[in-house]
Amino acid sequence: MVSWNFLKYAFDERYIDKRVVNDYDRKVGRNGKFPYHKENRTKHYAIWAPDIFKYKNKYYLFVSLHLSIPDTKIAVFESDSINGDFKFIQILVSSNKKDGDSYVDTEELIDPFPITVGRKSYLMYGSFRRDSGGKWLPKRSKMGVYISQLKMKKGKFVLGKRMFVTEYYEGCMVIPHGGKYWLLGTNGSLYNSTYKIDFAVAG
Repeated sequence: MVSWNFLKYAFDERYIDKRVVNDYDRKVGRNGKFPYHKENRTKHYAIWAPDIFKYKNKYYLFVSLHLSIPDTKIAVFESDSINGDFKFIQILVSSNKKDGDSYVDTEELIDPFPITVGRKSYLMYGSFRRDSGGKWLPKRSKMGVYISQLKMKKGKFVLGKRMFVTEYYEGCMVIPHGGKYWLLGTNGSLYNSTYKIDFAVAG
């Protein structure tokens, strides 16, 4: 896994599904924006932090949608194959109250990480609220990293109770190894060379 060749875009720019025409259009792709329609208004969200998750013989792409710190979402796209065209199916969590049942009272809902442990699946997501020196930042007080059990009902994912994980990291992922769980995360600032990668461990 050293040399890689570009294969395709995850989203087919030509695709438009009439079932979800109010939430998705064919501009997703090379321009890196997601057009989300709500109350007759279209907002174009930046897309980042993709993660692929296989669940019951289908592949699901979890991505962050970011308009501003108070207006972020995690969207889910579906495909029958890992190299197929991923089609939008839902907004799973949102920091915007206008998204109804998807709303959670947390800002900067980014960096989704789905994982299966045993027979249960979980989703970790969110962002840190402390700087690289460990100082709590009031302006980031509505942020945090959380984990919830991930289930599917009627073709869409639902999240269980939200459990707080940490306020020190973002971009979190969990690696089961040696009978323990290793939490890999990042924190600090991109602008002053304090950004770093850290590990935490749970028995």
